Formats: sequence, C-alpha cells, structure tokens
Amino acid sequence: FIREALEDGRSPNTILEKDLMVLGQAIRSAGLASPTAEARKIAKLYKVPRVKLGMEFGVATKFIEDVRAAGTKRSSFHADVIELVLWTGARSGEITRVTLEDIDRKAGCIRLDGKTGPRLVPLSSSLEGPLERLEADALERGREVLIPGGMPGLNLMLTRWSKALGVKVTARGLRHTLALGLIESKADLSEVRDQLGHKHITTTNEYLAPRHLPKSSPLENLRKHLDPPG
Repeated sequence: FIREALEDGRSPNTILEKDLMVLGQAIRSAGLASPTAEARKIAKLYKVPRVKLGMEFGVATKFIEDVRAAGTKRSSFHADVIELVLWTGARSGEITRVTLEDIDRKAGCIRLDGKTGPRLVPLSSSLEGPLERLEADALERGREVLIPGGMPGLNLMLTRWSKALGVKVTARGLRHTLALGLIESKADLSEVRDQLGHKHITTTNEYLAPRHLPKSSPLENLRKHLDPPG
C-alpha cells in the first residue's frame, strides 16, 4: 500500500499522517486488528524532512492589493480577510472562529483558539483599517464571527481569487509567509512559535530547513583537500 502510494506521487508525510490514520479507523470499525502501528514503522523508512515554504511578502501584499482593486461587491471585504490571515499567521480553523469578543484593542491583541489551546497574538498596525472594517461588517450583518462561512467559505474565497488573479494563495501559504518573514527579520524562534501556536519548538524549526541546505564552499574545500597537489 505504501509503495503504491509513493509510486503515485504521494508524500510519505501525508501517507503517514493522513492515509494510515483513516485506514486504521476503518479497519478498527470493522472489528479487525489495526495495521497502523506496523505501517507507521514502514512509512517512517520513507519519511522525508518537511520544508515549509511561503510566498514572498511582496507577492502576498500585491495579491491583496489586486483583490481590493477588483472593484466587485465584496472584493474590499475579501482583501481585509486575507490581510487578517496574513498578519496573524492563524490557521484557517482558528481565524474563522474569531468573534467580536476575541478582539482586545486596549491590549492590542486578538484571541485565537487553536488545536494547542487559546493564545493571544499581537495586532499589527497594518491591521487597524482592515480590522475596523471587518468589525463594522459583522455588526451590520448581525454576526458574532468576523468571517462568515467558516473554513469552507475562506478556502473557497481564496481559491476563486487565486484562479482570477493567476496566483495560488492558501490560508496555510499565508501562515508560512508570515513565519518565514519573521525569521528573516531576525525574530527569536520562540516568538515565532508563540505567534503560530506551535506546541513544540521542533515544529517551528521546520521553517529553518530551507536555510540549512548545504552551501558550495564546504564542498569546494573538500574537493581541494582531496585533489592531488600540483
């Protein structure tokens, strides 16, 4: 099963964390012994390091500008939503649960309730305008939540704008964009962890993988060392 999945181009990480979990649940519900434990041992042999890549910040902000400039009935609202996702680094499930009560303007933070529990993230000055408009929209339409439609609504909105503008943008990609931007701006890794709501710092370390690729100079030094003199 694992070999066939790999031949079909599936990621070993996806097989381990998603396919095997669903397979194990189905077999247990049928009253059979779960193969998940044994399959995990096999899948780990194929597991590759994660490399988390985001968009360039310039590309993300240009995307938001293009959405706002589209001039459709809700394009300005959609641009504000995307900007909120970008500058909080929230998971789609977290940001779509945010209510008016979760915004603390005096403290300058927003409360997110994620899979690792509730946390407070600071509000960027870039969010003052968008957040004010999102609050006004929620009050006008009698909503408690800032973003209607939940996760499916957010993902559908991003998919539609991605197709319209020819740039693939996802909530997860925006989250990665913020994380990589913080790291590039020399933010402490523990601060990035707290912003993203990671349970372990090892998860945050995955954002460093693209920056730990081997450089040519050590390899060149080794080649010169091995070359015969003269």
